[in-house]
Amino acid sequence: MDKKGDKIIVGCLNGDIIEIDGTAQKTVMQSHSDGEVWGLDINPSNTNCIVTCGDDNKVKTWDFSSRTCKATGTLDAKRGKDRKAGYGASTLANTTPN
Repeated sequence: MDKKGDKIIVGCLNGDIIEIDGTAQKTVMQSHSDGEVWGLDINPSNTNCIVTCGDDNKVKTWDFSSRTCKATGTLDAKRGKDRKAGYGASTLANTTPN
């Protein structure tokens, strides 16, 4: 968290960075929030659309031109087994594999 004048910038656990100005909130940036990004694809019929997925069990659709996240979805709502250190493809993530 940082403050300058009336504005506060907050980094959230879900990867968002939010600017608070008085009572107004604006999401400045979004990202994947845990572990690594494992997939990236470009829509061949719309090269401005990029899709990513990662260890955080999220799939995100991005607008390349505006560099913004347009949608976020959960890949699998059912919680997997807890991770064990040094086990699996990624040991950087804290979320359960789904």
